Amino acid sequence: MKNIFLVGFMGSGKSSIGKSLSQKLNLNHLDTDRMIEKQNSMSIKEIFKNKDEKFFRHEEFKLITSLSKTKNQIISTGGGLFCNNDIIKFINKNGISIYLKYSSEILYERLKSNNEDRPILTHIKNEELKSFIDNLLVKRDKYYKKSTITVNCNDLKKEEILRKINSLVITS
Repeated sequence: MKNIFLVGFMGSGKSSIGKSLSQKLNLNHLDTDRMIEKQNSMSIKEIFKNKDEKFFRHEEFKLITSLSKTKNQIISTGGGLFCNNDIIKFINKNGISIYLKYSSEILYERLKSNNEDRPILTHIKNEELKSFIDNLLVKRDKYYKKSTITVNCNDLKKEEILRKINSLVITS
């Protein structure tokens, strides 16, 4: 089986869904953000602060190309990883990309109390968060839509998302 790459906006549950999906399919689960943190001995927030976003994006690309040498993995990606046409082409050539799509309203509800570890949100005031999410989602959605599979998760519980992904992956 090809690798399955979970993509989508921050707060869309890529890590949580990835863990559960890997158990369901009996495949290895990898989380690119956690792996980059471990490789650099810093949190993502520290990497953005002490290095910069360009360094982080380069680390993501190196990691994705390395991970693609092994098959049968579920790979949870960072929210911005898929926003690069070269990475999109690479991932779609070497695996199945699945966009976990949520509305900006749901993402706002998920992120408003869980944004301290997200470096891109560090300087966003609470009253500006919804607008920031709306704008960034519009910019990123054009990339996310290039995924092999899109799962509209708005009205689905976790188990329903897992079943839907499982059925879609088997038919891909």
